[in-house]
Amino acid sequence: MQASSSRSGDVPRSYSHLLGHHTEAIDALLEKCRALPLFERQEQGILFLEALKTRERPFVYTEGFFDHPDHPIKKLPYPKGQPVPAIADVLHDIDALPPGTEGRSIDLITSHDASISSQTVSGNQMVDTFLNFTLHPTEENYNLLRLPFSTPVCSPCTTTSRGVGKVDTEKMVPLYLLKKGETFTSEEKGWSTVFVVSPGLTPIHQDHTYSGQVMVHFFGEKVWAVSAPDDQNMPVFLSDMAFCDDENTKEFFDKVENLVVIVCKEPCLLILPPHCFHAVLTLDTAAHMGTRSASTVWLEQMKIVAKHWTSPKNVDLVKKQDSRYIRRALADHFFDIQLWVVWFRNLNRPPTRKEQEVVGVLLQCRNALTEWVEEFDVRREIGRQEERERMEEEREEKKDKKGKGKNKRAKH
Repeated sequence: MQASSSRSGDVPRSYSHLLGHHTEAIDALLEKCRALPLFERQEQGILFLEALKTRERPFVYTEGFFDHPDHPIKKLPYPKGQPVPAIADVLHDIDALPPGTEGRSIDLITSHDASISSQTVSGNQMVDTFLNFTLHPTEENYNLLRLPFSTPVCSPCTTTSRGVGKVDTEKMVPLYLLKKGETFTSEEKGWSTVFVVSPGLTPIHQDHTYSGQVMVHFFGEKVWAVSAPDDQNMPVFLSDMAFCDDENTKEFFDKVENLVVIVCKEPCLLILPPHCFHAVLTLDTAAHMGTRSASTVWLEQMKIVAKHWTSPKNVDLVKKQDSRYIRRALADHFFDIQLWVVWFRNLNRPPTRKEQEVVGVLLQCRNALTEWVEEFDVRREIGRQEERERMEEEREEKKDKKGKGKNKRAKH
């Protein structure tokens, strides 16, 4: 495995020994990927790895733990004494989803193209299609797979003890997020499970703007290419409004400086800071549990994110996007701000200095959000007006046709 030191002029970092081009390691991953069934996602997985292999800049690669004080991304040991859910536990929770489950409520993913499906299904149907694919791994059966990205964690079955709920989620939060002087809060609806069948690929994207993620890897093999927000990669992302696109993944790999590739195979914790860019390749059917989290530990990343998202240039850039993107940007911001608002609402003491700084970051977003809401409202009203005009035109056409029909009958 080729390694290199940090670039000349850089301050030495505690993980500099992990920097390199890692050709042998990437070749080994390529060999695994090429051995998977020849589906479209497998081909995209090969392109993902080849993009890493042809990257000119060195990057961090590790299959071990990654825990450095000067890096916000962490891969930590699985908590001792805690049970490790198996595939049967995950299927138990999926099977518990009732008939008529709305696809978007659980982020129901169509495996062959990674799109979110809005169809109404039952957990039993999802399990059946997965088992059928396991027995008969054809492309036709792969294309039928619909699996939830956000399976609610269920209490264990009283008879079989199956279920991801056997895990004590409080013990899954690493201590450095809970240490004295730091603030930590997580999403009220709690943890959910992500289950992905190989070959699976999620292109480069970011999930949360001002909150991070605590994830617990249970089984399977995933290759995470991640980059914490900084002053170099935020403009790369925002300039193209990169958003879950395979082409943007290669471009992102080519342009960003600070890239970390983490392979998760054994049970472990993976911690991503706010606005952490990541692309994920699943080489062996895998599951992890995660929750949206907010912490003062990530204050510096929050400041970087706010600086770039709220700059006049990027505020205008968002306004020029289509309504769907504006709505997504608003939702991403509001969900994370709400996480902090709920926490502050229940605060029964004066805020600490760090907490006051968090408030400052959130207030910095106010003007940007106001402009985006106004733009979205204008677009929505224009859309409504266009719809009214279209309906009026249709009514007029029907009246004309009806009138012509009467005249024709009158002549006869």
